[in-house]
Amino acid sequence: MTLLAIIGRELRTAARRPGTFRTRLLTVLVTMGMFAFVFWTTVDGSLPVEQQGRLVFRSLAQVASVCSLLLGLMLTPDSVSSEKRENTLGLLFLTDLKGFHVILGKLVANSWNGLYCLLGTLPVLAIPLLMGGITGWDLFQVGVVLLVFLLLSVSTGIFVSTFIILEWRAIFYTALFL
Repeated sequence: MTLLAIIGRELRTAARRPGTFRTRLLTVLVTMGMFAFVFWTTVDGSLPVEQQGRLVFRSLAQVASVCSLLLGLMLTPDSVSSEKRENTLGLLFLTDLKGFHVILGKLVANSWNGLYCLLGTLPVLAIPLLMGGITGWDLFQVGVVLLVFLLLSVSTGIFVSTFIILEWRAIFYTALFL
């Protein structure tokens, strides 16, 4: 029950940040812009529509995978280290919390916004499904890979954040590990 309390606290803190809604909206707008850019630059009139859809899907999936890795680089490297700098990490351990509870709470709270951004890109990735050339299974596989990339990058950021105190160093070492 303590684990749910710390996750709830971290989610409430993340929901109060001013950039939460703007980040999600900006993600969808950028993804739509990327789709339009990729569609107009890679689609040739001589190719069948199925090949055009496959080409657009592959290009968008590659960009989304890089962005999924970068999300963890932006979201988590300063999560535990900021608690260390502000000397509030010790206060969490005065309660009956264990290290597992604190880390899992930070992981959930910091990856939640990234998960929403990832879910915002999936409908844009589904547009080539309407064009043909890919199946729903292809879209599902790419969605799972993007989720795994996000979890990998967020976990790496949390791991590095437990050892490093300065924010820029944590970002550097997380990028190095990724």
